[in-house]
Amino acid sequence: MSRVEEKLKYRRKRRQLLLILTLIFVFLIMGVLSVDYALREMMALDEAKVLGYDVQENYTVLYVVGESIYIKNESIDKVTLFIEEGYHKILQQFHRLMEGIGNVGIPRHFFSNTTQNNYQRQK
Repeated sequence: MSRVEEKLKYRRKRRQLLLILTLIFVFLIMGVLSVDYALREMMALDEAKVLGYDVQENYTVLYVVGESIYIKNESIDKVTLFIEEGYHKILQQFHRLMEGIGNVGIPRHFFSNTTQNNYQRQK
């Protein structure tokens, strides 16, 4: 077997292993959540959750392994706004880059008219 074939075989095996590990992790989380839900239903517990959240008027409560974490909604709004602004800036930069790539070879406004005329004659 050549080196290229061995490398492709290695990549396939690595992808398969990653897929299997991801599925195992998903099934593990689903199992823990379903057992937690069933146990809380049988014992009539309301507050002790393994994973979950609850949105209230001023706070969002995260439940992680029986602990309650309170986060102000104002803080969440600030982080959300920061992420959205960053996303839009990245999108604008991407569009500028794509426009620059699309305009390759086209004379721009800072060239003189003679250069533009020479360019049009070449076409």
